[in-house]
Amino acid sequence: MSALTCLEPSTNSLDALAALVRGQDAPVLIAGRSSVLVAAALAQRVPVLGVWLEPGPDYPIVLAARDVATLTWLSALEHVVIDAPNPTAHVAALAAMLTNDEITFTNEVAHVVGAYNRPAPSRSLTLWYVEGHELVGPAERLVLAGRRVEASGTLRDFATVSR
Repeated sequence: MSALTCLEPSTNSLDALAALVRGQDAPVLIAGRSSVLVAAALAQRVPVLGVWLEPGPDYPIVLAARDVATLTWLSALEHVVIDAPNPTAHVAALAAMLTNDEITFTNEVAHVVGAYNRPAPSRSLTLWYVEGHELVGPAERLVLAGRRVEASGTLRDFATVSR
């Protein structure tokens, strides 16, 4: 992976959003308060390859895990970005909950005992977290390379930096 594009929609028009997603060179992550709903709605129109989630008190990571697991069955989801305080704890909790097995897990952001999150995702996911203006993944970092405002939403491009 050398680039990702984050789309924060500013319209409710699925046709307009689908056209914007189709016009991108990099895989697109859907962001915003309704990222999971928008990604699910777009799934039959375009290959939405990621969601940008902001777990917190109003949207606990256990609910995000349920949403991610469901979304993998509805779309071609490959990437999940966590944008939250203590992001590595959120990523660890999310990773622990993406299984068909019984889940017992405790860290700073989640306490789960004897729970299930079935069905598990239909494919492996790449989990990222936000650190400043960078996305940190398991094998690389992507840096914010640009921001564009279009009629249907704001796009943020992330790319590897040549050193």
